[in-house]
Amino acid sequence: MVPMILTTDFTNLLNDSTQGISALLPPKLLARCHGPDLNDLGPGTPVKETFADLQELSNSSRFPAWHRSEMRKCCLAAFYFLTDHLEEGHRLVQDIGSSEGSYWHAIMHRREPDPFNSKYWFRQFGQHQIMQDLAKHAALIGYWEPSSRSWQPERFVDHAESFRGTRKPQEEILQKVQQLEWELLFIHCWQNG
Repeated sequence: MVPMILTTDFTNLLNDSTQGISALLPPKLLARCHGPDLNDLGPGTPVKETFADLQELSNSSRFPAWHRSEMRKCCLAAFYFLTDHLEEGHRLVQDIGSSEGSYWHAIMHRREPDPFNSKYWFRQFGQHQIMQDLAKHAALIGYWEPSSRSWQPERFVDHAESFRGTRKPQEEILQKVQQLEWELLFIHCWQNG
């Protein structure tokens, strides 16, 4: 088991009572946000104990009704992906035309794994505003992509394909980077809803 990485911003968002995330999430889902496991680079095994909570959250009036409803769907999809319920999250993001919807869609296909489709969705929006922070923090984690200071999502897809299921040290680094990517994109969606 590899401990989950929690960025300071994500930890603060979870613990900030004014943002409402901790009060909003059912206990099993909140526990999954706090770790201890990192998601597989592939589809993983759905966390069955969280499915009913996710369904309830999806239908709940407790989940914020933002002026940008696509951000609400993106945040809900993020929780489905966090708990390896990829198909349910896919249904939420597949028709969202924003860069955030396309980004979550690309992540889902990367994990499926369908690298061609993942790269297609990454090309739909180019660079996203979280990618600069992602590149910087990924390097601190030990991600070895030295060719550019900007994040190259298609290269990350290739690396995930190469190291998925190998149990090599590179796989763990990629899992940490994937978690960091999830946290940064979730924070962006939550704060821009």
